[in-house]
Formats: sequence, structure tokens, C-alpha cells
Amino acid sequence: MDNNTKSKSTFKSLILRVLAFLAKIFGFTKLTSHEKQCLHTSNIKSSSYMTFIIIMLELWLIARQTRKYIIPLINSGEDPFHTIFLYCSIFILFIIISVGVMLFCLFTISEKKFSKGRFITLLICGAICTLWVLMLKFEYFRTGDSLKAVLMNTLVIIMYICTSLLGLVLIAYSITRYKNKEPIKLFEHLIIIIFSTICLAFGVRVSYNDYIGGKEIICFLTMAIYVGCLLIYRPYISLLMLGVYFLGFLKIVQTFEKEGVANFFLQGEGDYINYITFLVSLCTICFTMYYGRLSEAKKEMVLGTLAKYDEITDLPNFKYFTDKARIKLLAKEEYDNYYFLFINVRNFKAYNEKRGFVAGNELL
Repeated sequence: MDNNTKSKSTFKSLILRVLAFLAKIFGFTKLTSHEKQCLHTSNIKSSSYMTFIIIMLELWLIARQTRKYIIPLINSGEDPFHTIFLYCSIFILFIIISVGVMLFCLFTISEKKFSKGRFITLLICGAICTLWVLMLKFEYFRTGDSLKAVLMNTLVIIMYICTSLLGLVLIAYSITRYKNKEPIKLFEHLIIIIFSTICLAFGVRVSYNDYIGGKEIICFLTMAIYVGCLLIYRPYISLLMLGVYFLGFLKIVQTFEKEGVANFFLQGEGDYINYITFLVSLCTICFTMYYGRLSEAKKEMVLGTLAKYDEITDLPNFKYFTDKARIKLLAKEEYDNYYFLFINVRNFKAYNEKRGFVAGNELL
């Protein structure tokens, strides 16, 4: 082989190694079923924590709006329904969504049977989310062709559509889970994805209003941290999702124009750098958490194998047998097709003492 051919082969090998490294870094490598399940379970647990926090925050915001705006307006003669809906519709919508997702998460994490009560509860939550789209006709839409009006109206419609879709998926999940006794992974993933989309839309809507009013964009950053860090996606998905979210919001605030109001969000090059730095830092945290959870999943898989399989023969051990037998017994199945076979090696202890444990392991 001449030097030119060797150089081409070396260069090709180098390119393949670089591509393999990048594929590993950005999460394009294939995962085992156990690793996928661990990441998915982690997302469901994170969603259950976050939905509880969201419910508490929204209840506090409703109480604040009631004290500050609703009670004075109702006392002045305003229509109670329209007043409550005007100031609290977005918070009520988010509570309904969060309750449905939280119950889904708790029922999914729980090892108990998906009972009729759970089925009905989740079905009702799904129906409420689906039918809530009918309240869109009472929603306050801004008039005019300004950026603010178009953006706010679009985000409202997106949140209502996603809420309706979430309700339909919750209904489909509860029915299939109750009939088949096994969860449908596709529905579980859809619920998490739709909920994440609603959270991001909520963050943009609230923070855009705050930005116009001269306040910090805390809600935008909170939703970005929740979706980006608490929910563990493959790195390239997190990078794409957060990139679109941050750069999209940046484009929105850059086009904001209002007489007499300066662009105080990004006043100079330093602010742009800080904004992009936060995005890069958040993506780095997402990558770190992804590989941390992946490492835990691999350790769990190794420990699970050692706990249920014999290290010498790679055959299922007695614990594996008892676990399987317990499942069969609890299922109350017919036992005519099952046989219990016990095999013993006579005088194996004497063989071990005479030949040594190494020879005994080889015999096994």
C-alpha cells in the first residue's frame, strides 16, 4: 500500500472517529430499552413535581388577581363571570392542565393497579381539558395588527389547541390503560411533549407582557429551565428546542416598538452576550444531566442483572424465579401449563473440596 492510500485511509478513519464522537456527544447513539425507560420515568417524575409547583403558584396568582382587580371591579358593578375570566382565564387554564398531567404522572409512577376509580378520574380530567376549548369564545382577544396583538392572540389559540389535544390524549391513555392493563408509551410521550409546549407558550406570553411593562422575563426563564433541565431529552433535541425558544423570543423583543419606550431588555452588545451565554450554559446543563441520568441507568442495568442472574452461569437465579412466580400467582392465571422443575447436583460440595472452587465453577 503506497503512502497516498495510507493517508486517505488514515484521514477516513479520523473522520469516522470524529463523527462517532459527535454522535455520542449530541445523543444520536442507540439506547437500550432499559436506558430509554429510565429517562422516560425520570421525565414523568419531574413533571409530577413541576405540575404541583405550578398549581400552587397559579392558585396564589388567582388569589392575588382576585384581591387586586376582581373584587373591586365586581363591587363597582362589573359582570362577575367576564371579570373573573378576563383576569384569571390563563391561570385557570394552566391549573386544569397541571392537574390532569399531575394525576397522569402519579398513576403512571404508582405500581398499583390502574383501577376503575383512576380510570374515571383521568377520563374526567381529559374531558375537561378537551371541552375547555369551548371557552375560547369568552377569551379576550386584542384588536389591531400590531405585533403584540398578533403574538398574544396566537399564543392564546396555541394554548387552547394544545389543551384540547392534551385532553384527547389523556382520554385515549386512560381507556387503553384500563382495557389493556399496560401503559401505551406513545401516549405517555405525547402528554409530556404537549405539556412542555404549553409551558413554553405560557412563558413567552407572560414574559412578553412583563417585558412591555418594564419587568423581568422571569417566567420565560423559569419555563426554559423546567423544560430544558428537568425534562431529560436527547442532547440534540434539547439544543434544538432551547435554541428555537431563546432565539425566537429574542426576535420578538427586538421587533417591539412603542413610542417613548427604549429597548431596555437588550441595551448593548454586553446584554446580547449575556443572553446567549445563558442559553449556552442551559444547554450545557442539559447535556450534563442527560449523561448523568444515562450513567445511572447503565449502573442500574448492571446491578439489576447481577441481582437476578447468576454471575457464573448467566442463568436466572432464585430471586428471578420468585419474582416471576409472584407475578403469575397475583395474576390468578390457570396453572395447568406451568411446571416446577428442581435440579440438584449430588456431592457437589465434595467435588468443590477435592478439585477447588475454580473447577467447581467450570463444572457449573
